[in-house]
Amino acid sequence: MYKINSLLLKDFYKAVHGDMIPTNMTKSVSYYTPRKSRIERWPKVVNFGLQMFIKNWLIDEFNENFFNRPYIEVVYEYQRVMDYSMGHGVCNTDKIAALHNLGYLPIEIVSLPEGMLVPMGCPIFGITNTHKDFAWLPQALESLISAEMWYPMITATVGHTYRQIVNKYYDLTCDDNVPRRRALGNFDFRGDMGVDAALKASAGWLLSFVNTATVPAIPFMEEMYNCNIANEE
Repeated sequence: MYKINSLLLKDFYKAVHGDMIPTNMTKSVSYYTPRKSRIERWPKVVNFGLQMFIKNWLIDEFNENFFNRPYIEVVYEYQRVMDYSMGHGVCNTDKIAALHNLGYLPIEIVSLPEGMLVPMGCPIFGITNTHKDFAWLPQALESLISAEMWYPMITATVGHTYRQIVNKYYDLTCDDNVPRRRALGNFDFRGDMGVDAALKASAGWLLSFVNTATVPAIPFMEEMYNCNIANEE
């Protein structure tokens, strides 16, 4: 998606987190937790987007822009950005080089089921390292995870809210036989912050309805979640 070294997809302070953990530490676990809602009607959030995040970023993006690129190129690019931003020698590249030599992301993610309503303050998924030399990795991915995961969960939660309204009032206010899943549709492509946001918005909406004005949301859901436009599943 973006031609950027995958290990640069983080906040600067994350670049030195790995140097702060004990040298003999072999395991770490991080959790993705929605802390709170500022809107009273939403005490829960829909767990959605993890599968497409894994496919898009942890597999495709890391392979294309990290593991499949030459070792020297990846390490030099990382070192150059860090040296000129934080000071020469502040960040060492040993961990980056070791990960590239390993050839894959040694992580395990355990999650509540996608589509589940999760109370605020409850961890939705956890990530841990599966190789003793990479206890630094779960937190190194935290910025990317946070940036990518909140929006599809919010859009799925909004879609769920509208579906609950439809379920409550449909029989009271409608005299046709249009299925409830077709009662509403989203029309936000032109108003979203780019194609990526539009796809996430429609994907979250399509958990509750089958109508969307965003054409690319259809092949996107078929690729990410094995949906099928032919049978609306």
